Amino acid sequence: MKTREIRVVLVEDNSGLRNSLERLFSAVDGIALVGMFNDGESAVSGLSETSPDVVMVDLNLPGISGVEVIRKLKASMPDVQFMVLTVY
Repeated sequence: MKTREIRVVLVEDNSGLRNSLERLFSAVDGIALVGMFNDGESAVSGLSETSPDVVMVDLNLPGISGVEVIRKLKASMPDVQFMVLTVY
């Protein structure tokens, strides 16, 4: 029996890091990258269409912060897990 893939969405404004993580996820069995957003507003408005299990969020995003993204998404998608990314 095949186990269900973990559906991951990435919210990261740094294109180099975003592309590196995309390559990493594509090489790992059991993980499906189902969406990528480069700012908080687009993540909040488009994330529900991706049905993720996990959202990886940069804290320092243009527009609204990663903390605010998590706050808004957690209210509408309480079962989603969040991982915080930062390059500080």
